[in-house]
Amino acid sequence: HDVTITWEGDVPPLLPPDGSYEGIFLRATEARFMGSQQKIYLWFRLTWPLAVLNEVVFKAYNKPARHKRAISSHFYRDWVLANGGSPKRGDRMSTRVFKGKIFKLRLRTVATNARQEQLAPEQQYSVIDRLIGVTEHHP
Repeated sequence: HDVTITWEGDVPPLLPPDGSYEGIFLRATEARFMGSQQKIYLWFRLTWPLAVLNEVVFKAYNKPARHKRAISSHFYRDWVLANGGSPKRGDRMSTRVFKGKIFKLRLRTVATNARQEQLAPEQQYSVIDRLIGVTEHHP
């Protein structure tokens, strides 16, 4: 008796080496993984260097609880970077500010799981560690 599992979603690639890349914002998604806190995922298609052209990677953020925002949060800092300034209304921060922009970003390899146990090379993948700046705007 065999069991078949249906996998939905993107499988992130492993893109050595860690370092600086450029990518255009594609979309935002929300998910809860294994009962953990709600997460926001921002997905980017890499545009530079040519060796990784069109690979898709993400940056994950903890979604703040209602009325629990902090200017030190990663999402707030990246939103301000994409917007070019602080929000006019702190209660509304749409991911729309990322659309049509190419970002300089830093990738890192995920090599351990949540319990800091080493992952096998086949299980490792790349994620966006940090958005560094906006390099271009596209209509």
